[in-house]
Amino acid sequence: MQKTNEEPKTVYDFSKMSREEIEQLCLKLATEKAQVEAERDWYLANLKLSNGRVFGKSSEANIPGQINFEDLGIFNEAEADRDPINIEPKLEPGSNSSDKKSAKKNSRRKNTKALEIERTDCILSGDVSERKCPECGGQLYAYDTRIVRLIETIPAKTFVHEYVVKEYRCEACGNIVDGDNTPVPVIERSCASAELIADIICKKYELAIPFDRLDHYNKQVGIPVTKNNMCNWTIKVAYDWLKLIRDRMCEIQYAGGVIHCDETHTQILSEEGKPAESKSYIWVTTTPTCYKDKPIALYNYTRTRSSSDAREVLKGYSGYIMCDGYQGYDALKKPKNGEDGMDVILVACLVHVRRKFVEALKLVKKNERAGTGANLAIAKLHDIFALDNKFNDMSIQERYEARQKYLKPHLDDFFEWVESEIEITLPKSKYGKALEYAYNQKEKVMNVLYDGRLEIENNMAERAVKPFVIGRKNWLFSESPAGAEASCICYSIVQTAKMNNLIPYHYITYLLKELPKLA
Repeated sequence: MQKTNEEPKTVYDFSKMSREEIEQLCLKLATEKAQVEAERDWYLANLKLSNGRVFGKSSEANIPGQINFEDLGIFNEAEADRDPINIEPKLEPGSNSSDKKSAKKNSRRKNTKALEIERTDCILSGDVSERKCPECGGQLYAYDTRIVRLIETIPAKTFVHEYVVKEYRCEACGNIVDGDNTPVPVIERSCASAELIADIICKKYELAIPFDRLDHYNKQVGIPVTKNNMCNWTIKVAYDWLKLIRDRMCEIQYAGGVIHCDETHTQILSEEGKPAESKSYIWVTTTPTCYKDKPIALYNYTRTRSSSDAREVLKGYSGYIMCDGYQGYDALKKPKNGEDGMDVILVACLVHVRRKFVEALKLVKKNERAGTGANLAIAKLHDIFALDNKFNDMSIQERYEARQKYLKPHLDDFFEWVESEIEITLPKSKYGKALEYAYNQKEKVMNVLYDGRLEIENNMAERAVKPFVIGRKNWLFSESPAGAEASCICYSIVQTAKMNNLIPYHYITYLLKELPKLA
């Protein structure tokens, strides 16, 4: 007989129960039924939200001033761009147009050079007077010229550069002087050049290609560079040379007094005192949008997400921190282990507030959303974002004054409405939790009014996190804390170079050629 884990059903004999006992039993069963239904609704709501996060649209799709990537077809490009009317790229030589609109459009690509044009003349070989028409045998003569332009590419060329270094000895003291252009090795007693290491770093940290795939490619084309070589070289140059630049960028970023901060998890296989499957964290700090002349993105590895690790990452910093509602940031201001609290002012992200209401609205049927509180909250926040976007091109002082005059009343109205809604809403519902989150973030959201350099959203940091998240999906984990820290250094250099319109490969090559000369 098959055994089951089902509990036997209770059978009640109402004939032997008094009216009072029956009423108490009915009340008990009704309470249990309500609890089961509430638990069921909770699981269904979270399942729906989980499916929405995986398969649905981004909750920021309709925020003014933000790009809707789905509308661009980026994640559906093969199908979206398949069009019988194919617009080919223009292959004209570089334009010298003085058109202001064109100049403004191309200003973002001021470091991008036109493709080199290689010309081949397609003429008949031999004496033309002796060539006959293949159709009728008539005499051929020069008639016209047409241009056919094709984009051609040649895979990267890898070769061994052999430097023959002539040495010169001083007759007086015996000092040896090398000939001109003698290369200074990036790594002592290593065959790795600055160009090779820069290429490896960019392929992993810019294009998110794991070392395993690069190792496979090297074997295919006969390059004697293994995965172990690439790992060792990357860690070596990260700690010896690139860390110097990352530390200097940290000084510049922290001196600005305004940073955006976010964090994401990673996995370290060989981390002392922790199982391989446990989570470690990568913290990202960026400069605000207004620092257009020196944007910086920094990455830091920590073992945990605790306030102690946050304090270590932000050690020496004082000023504004734009962040989400994670309580670890709040703990920075409190004394700990005999140390005073950090001199920081937290500024909450209004996009995170909006996300909570979007999640609540997703649980309502589409034809019933119009009159809901979640829909009204999103509409109010939409107006706030649209209004603040009008101040983007102002100076810092003008932006501060405009926010005091125009934005503050909208924020006051929104939070007054939140407080009134909390009193009449079930606290454990998704809508109730959205209201509670907004209410708890009020003080930090209002801090945006203190300084014109501040933003009402944390998208700078969240955009900087995405390159790491994309890479993590490819290589899944780091072997050791040293590797994770080296990755953070490389990410800091690569992403900051991109933010400053530099080509990371050229920039890293330059650093690895020049820094060893200064040692």
